[in-house]
Amino acid sequence: MSTSSTQVESYQGVLQRYKVPKGPDLPIFLNGDLNSDKALIMMGGLYDGIVSLPYQATLSKMCSEIGWTAVQPYWTSALHGFAIGSLKQDAEELEAAVKHLRAQGKKTIVILGSSTGCQDIMTYLLTHNTSTPIQGAILQAPVSDRECFDDPKVIKAGELAEKMVKEGRGEEMVPKEVAMEAWGMERVTAYRMWSLLCVGGDDDFFSSDLPEEPEENKKEGPSHRPLSETFGKLPTDTPLLFLFSGKDRSFPWSKTTPAKQFERWERAANKDKKEDAGAKVKMQFGVMEGASHQVDEVELQPKFREAVEGFLKSV
Repeated sequence: MSTSSTQVESYQGVLQRYKVPKGPDLPIFLNGDLNSDKALIMMGGLYDGIVSLPYQATLSKMCSEIGWTAVQPYWTSALHGFAIGSLKQDAEELEAAVKHLRAQGKKTIVILGSSTGCQDIMTYLLTHNTSTPIQGAILQAPVSDRECFDDPKVIKAGELAEKMVKEGRGEEMVPKEVAMEAWGMERVTAYRMWSLLCVGGDDDFFSSDLPEEPEENKKEGPSHRPLSETFGKLPTDTPLLFLFSGKDRSFPWSKTTPAKQFERWERAANKDKKEDAGAKVKMQFGVMEGASHQVDEVELQPKFREAVEGFLKSV
């Protein structure tokens, strides 16, 4: 029988504040080896916050043992804040966290994103990595919200949100009854609902139906954002590890496999790149067999740690 992580964890470390572009300073929690010049930033997904990831204790212990600082920033979109946030805001705050760590002498910085945190990493790499580069990224559970939220009520809510966005009302809240019926929340902007649920949304990086190149001669309906405009523009000097979960209920198993998804992403990332290895995006992937979306299973977390540790030692 699979055992899930239900024990109460306590964490010793340092709680600091970091400056973000807009709004008050936000908290950032550091533990592991605090004297290290290497840092692993952990970024959760929807509804996550500081130390909410089920494998937080496992990776904090790992960081202590291999000489890395474990970092968990709080971001404006944490917990229920995602409903009125955006990937753009997340990436700006991630950059602020990276700068905060650089000012403390951290030279090697890797970001681990879980679930929607993978979208944050993609956005960061495409918009901020040139000015504030990181040394690597781990994308744990890179799956599509659009394909995951397939309930008819949610789809209907997405259609309303898309209509509002087209009308220039993206910053408005969708009607409370619609938000409650779709997500059990009262306040959700039309923009974020569209971004997460609709074709062409800003969060739509990992759907299995995304074309590798722009769709030609498309006459009706919204256009998918092709992989060439996302994976095709990833930096070649930042190694990436994509970690899928073998029993992730959010993955579209009826449509594809992790290996096929990664094959398409890698092909899009390195199309027209020179054969010289230095000119290609450095990508690898793995599958955590038997694991749920965020690797809740305590008995599988040592294997997860092994994958993360191996990657960190390679950067």
